Amino acid sequence: MPTCKHCGTQWAWWQTVKRSFTISPGLPCPHCEKEQFVTKRSKKKTAMISFIFPIMIPIMSIIQASIWTILIVYPSMFILAISLYPFLMELSNEEEFMF
Repeated sequence: MPTCKHCGTQWAWWQTVKRSFTISPGLPCPHCEKEQFVTKRSKKKTAMISFIFPIMIPIMSIIQASIWTILIVYPSMFILAISLYPFLMELSNEEEFMF
């Protein structure tokens, strides 16, 4: 779980998920309200999880999965990805750019 670099408080799972659905790059700490940023390393880790979805399309086609299998697998994978995101998230006081 992410920890605020300013006040040192660990964010709860729900607070992390809730704050990760924002458009702005900075995430306000739920305790001290100082702006925190997701680290470059953390962005790379979470990007790897998001690549699973496009990879699954040809795999499902190759194994000729039924529509019911696809309707079960994709939502399950989405829920799993959202559930894992807070555990992979790391914070810093300064914004780090990907490149």
